[in-house]
Amino acid sequence: MSTNKQALREAADAANNSSWGRWESYHPHKGARGYEVKVGVKAVAQHCLKVDSAFIAAANPATVLALLDELEAAEKRIAELEASANASLKYAS
Repeated sequence: MSTNKQALREAADAANNSSWGRWESYHPHKGARGYEVKVGVKAVAQHCLKVDSAFIAAANPATVLALLDELEAAEKRIAELEASANASLKYAS
């Protein structure tokens, strides 16, 4: 599976700045037809199962951005280690 990380980052930034704003801890809220995820007074997801609403809330823009930062740092570190290993192999030969 390949993910367009830049597109995901841009989408999370846009959502964070427009709809979600400052994310506060979420508690599932029972609506008329299931659970919903609210940001302030605005519902960003409605008519969900409780487990789905908890996931949507946990995968908020700030969390997605943090995961992308961690992934990019790990990818950079892997590249550094691979380069170091390749340099060591050249000298050993």
